[in-house]
Amino acid sequence: MGFPRSVLSLAVIASTVLVAGCQSGGDTGTGATPEQRADQSTGKPAEPAEPAADIEVVETGAATGRMFAVVRNNESRVVVARLEFHPVDAAGAPVSAIGDSAVVVLPASSTIPVAMDLGSKVPAKVTVDLKPTDAKVKPAGDGDFADKSATLTGDGTRTPWQVKTSFTNGYAEAIENHFSVLICRDAASKVVAAVTWGFSAAPGETVTKDHDFQYGVMEIKGTPTKCEVFPRLAADFE
Repeated sequence: MGFPRSVLSLAVIASTVLVAGCQSGGDTGTGATPEQRADQSTGKPAEPAEPAADIEVVETGAATGRMFAVVRNNESRVVVARLEFHPVDAAGAPVSAIGDSAVVVLPASSTIPVAMDLGSKVPAKVTVDLKPTDAKVKPAGDGDFADKSATLTGDGTRTPWQVKTSFTNGYAEAIENHFSVLICRDAASKVVAAVTWGFSAAPGETVTKDHDFQYGVMEIKGTPTKCEVFPRLAADFE
């Protein structure tokens, strides 16, 4: 005697559900994406690896109310990097600063300074963490800053030290909210003045600025013999 048709139908449905359940739960790793498999302990996708670049900090210090780091880019390409400053006093305690980090565009095969405002207290030592980061450069086209000059006048006694900086936007488009640094050194190549400021410029426009080193925080401690200006592009996070 055969089984009723309704009984056979129920048996087929039950076996189908059982096979489907085994296929969905039998191999938990095969169906997961690489991001899902990357960190099964937390369930969070794996973070992308940091970009690599041959960059290094070659000098740090503080002068005229700013702390600075001189950064060398050994790559034959533009590198964008994040700098985090750690100023401390003679006892190793952190010194409060107005600014403590910056994302900077390092031109190919270049050595440029980056300066940040300190405040009234000068640190005994400044260390810097430097890491390449993913960010676009604006403008992305070819170009450079031309005719860079920094003219030093004064004697620091009867007349305060003064520096007039000038450079020209050599890019084919207008640039806005970019940065420049002025560094002055004495005869022993010690940095005795560091200044940073923002600027914008139309194509071919020459940017000039007068820097007065008066008494107080901005006073130069020493005798400057050479000054240089370092305009640079900004990173684009949009």
